[in-house]
Amino acid sequence: MNKLTTNTMSDQTRTITSRTPKDFFFINVLGEGSFSTVYYSKEVDTGDEYAIKVLLKSEIRREGRARYVLREKDIMALLTYFYGGHPFIIRLYCTFQDNDRLYFALAYAKHGELLDWLRRLGSFDEEATLFYASEILCALEFLHKCKIIHRDLKPENILVGKDWHIMLSDFGTSKIINSEQTNKEQLPQQILDDVTTTLPPPPTSSPKNSGGVRSSFVGTAHYISPEVLKSEDVGSECDYWALGAIIFQMISGQPPFRAVNEYKILKKILGLDFHFPDGFPSIAKQLVSGLLVYKPSERLGSAANGGIEALKRHEFFKNVNWENIFTRKPPELKPYLPASCGEPAFYSDYNPLSGNIEPGLNEAALYRLMGLGPSVGGGGGCTSLKGFMDFDCIEGV
Repeated sequence: MNKLTTNTMSDQTRTITSRTPKDFFFINVLGEGSFSTVYYSKEVDTGDEYAIKVLLKSEIRREGRARYVLREKDIMALLTYFYGGHPFIIRLYCTFQDNDRLYFALAYAKHGELLDWLRRLGSFDEEATLFYASEILCALEFLHKCKIIHRDLKPENILVGKDWHIMLSDFGTSKIINSEQTNKEQLPQQILDDVTTTLPPPPTSSPKNSGGVRSSFVGTAHYISPEVLKSEDVGSECDYWALGAIIFQMISGQPPFRAVNEYKILKKILGLDFHFPDGFPSIAKQLVSGLLVYKPSERLGSAANGGIEALKRHEFFKNVNWENIFTRKPPELKPYLPASCGEPAFYSDYNPLSGNIEPGLNEAALYRLMGLGPSVGGGGGCTSLKGFMDFDCIEGV
């Protein structure tokens, strides 16, 4: 039986042997995709909590998604085992399979996605924005040092753990720079074998997708950089663009580029067509303006502008002690409305964690669970995000 020893986030060691689905209780669904479902699970023997991503082999084959699954597995294994892991990046504990499914056992993020909290609260105050922006930047610094570009950074892929710190996730569209130089022999053999031995090879060329090259851009429309959209060579700067868009959204409650459909969103990105709302903090505005720059070489964080160290020294981050960033006390998240039109900023006393809900599954409860009702986010739910269409509000629920 294969055994692999890993370091947990508390630096304790534990031995993980080969697993099967019967080694876990699958308790409830955390999220669903086109060919995968993520379950909140507990290990039978230890009671340890995991998020187990279950992928259907038949759907992977049918959709031609094998290379994305393999890429995500490779990158998570590299980050966890080859590079030793990072507190702000999701940890892969083990993989296993049965006849129909692949299983990735991942660290469990108790508080869900950052997107969930933006939908509940509408926007973050400056303290919370600084806290989460600095953690995202710290995660990107580690990722880029490992020669990995995320390429699909967005609030949905930023998870919030039980201690309210982030865990960057979803590496299916990420890119490994100089991947041929990576010594995969240093990775646990179980991680290497469990998926690669059961998935089909990449599809051969076809009129739709010659040579297996992607036929559309990689990423999510609201956060995609111009160079990714144009299928140009990309570097770490594309992740800094996405960081700028996320900071904009954390403060204003909505992404910088918004339109009624994806085509018009992408057109706005290529035209740098965005505007800051009234009351947007001046230092944050300066930072976002330096990140949402069309040319990657002129973007904050680019090598030509001093790299990530110069970005970390921006005035927006002046109060961040990068040496103790892992042990900072998280700020309290509460509904916040930025100052605008001469009106001061507004805080609500609503506590999204109070648990003050009624038993049962009536209409009000269903609205709350779907993020549509007035009981979510202190009277707004995701409807507080101006510019979003109704179907965006329930996306991913």
